Amino acid sequence: MEANIELRLLDYKLKIISIKKPSIHKLMFAIVKIAFTSKTKCSFFSFTETNDDYSIVVDHYGFQELKPFTNDDDIILSNSDWIPMHLSGEDLQRGISKIAKYLIIPLADCKISIMAISMYQCDYILIKEEDYETVIECLSGHIPKIYDESQEPELVFAKQNGKAHYNFKKVHRSENRLVRKHSLSDECRQRKITLPLLIPDSIEYCITGLYNMDAFFLIIPTLISIMFYETEEYENNEIFFNFTKKEFDISLVLETRLLKKFPHGILLNIENDYWKLIRIGQLPVGFEVFGVVASISQPLEIGNIDEYYISSYDTGYCFIPSEDLNLAKQLFVQKDAKFVATNKTCFVEVKVDSLMNGTDSEEEINNLNSQENFVETQFPDQIESCENGNCILDKSLNELNTIKNNVV
Repeated sequence: MEANIELRLLDYKLKIISIKKPSIHKLMFAIVKIAFTSKTKCSFFSFTETNDDYSIVVDHYGFQELKPFTNDDDIILSNSDWIPMHLSGEDLQRGISKIAKYLIIPLADCKISIMAISMYQCDYILIKEEDYETVIECLSGHIPKIYDESQEPELVFAKQNGKAHYNFKKVHRSENRLVRKHSLSDECRQRKITLPLLIPDSIEYCITGLYNMDAFFLIIPTLISIMFYETEEYENNEIFFNFTKKEFDISLVLETRLLKKFPHGILLNIENDYWKLIRIGQLPVGFEVFGVVASISQPLEIGNIDEYYISSYDTGYCFIPSEDLNLAKQLFVQKDAKFVATNKTCFVEVKVDSLMNGTDSEEEINNLNSQENFVETQFPDQIESCENGNCILDKSLNELNTIKNNVV
């Protein structure tokens, strides 16, 4: 029986930005404006802090706000525009592992690199605009209906009476597409986990949203504090924080120790729904690599383990329920996974030329092992080198009263 699901490509062109840690102050006021006020048309904004950098995913309107401040060596822009998409269906459960067989694994088999942003209520997979047609053709064998909200009519693929019907309007054919299609059969396999996995043993995370969007303005001071001031409190531990806002949907991924900073009764499901973080890769590998999300999601799907996944500019982060961690480790070991100690340092970007053309994760681990020129920087030193930035950041909370009346 054919699955009762459909795929929707949203009407967004997203930009992905990497900001080195000492330079966040240069974009701070623009970030506050698009994240917390009504003085913008931006409706898709995602902010992630890790050991490596700050990653921002933003729509066209938000990017126009940030663009004047991005002319800096410490601020890197993705070359491609990215299109978000999500699955929906009556029996479809939330979580990346639940949609892996429909989206994640087929795209990896077609050698298509992706990003993932899990929110509290929905999971979004991001594809490059230039991969649009390849994605439709790749997924047409797994999903009966595909819609594109940026065109009219929205239906771009449907399978009826065993026949496939396409309705492309904004695509172009390329040799790249034909090569991928030709090599599809060689890539359909059980993938091994070739990048090392890092799991902070002592840290638990909460994935949550808001009970009532009207209360959003009550948590803005707390969010500003965590986004721009909390870094020094992490000491040398693994760092992860995510705030994503899509229209009126808010999602947070944060350490459980930070929950006490929020007003009581505002956040959803924070009593005992705790998660463990798994960082995929000890060094930044970039989002040109394909197959990384699939290698993690496939065993979790087999084990029926819930999964959230958030991609930063350089690295993938998986979240699984704390009580399922031991089972997940066993499943990962069956895929040849190797576990390493939690990072105590912040790794500066590694230049790997092969990433620019898209690289299989199994090839990528060999590339990373051959790199001898990476720079390892102690995180506290970076903070101390940013005195001017901190002076500017210190003004942010004072600005809160001026924007309070304009919040969404």
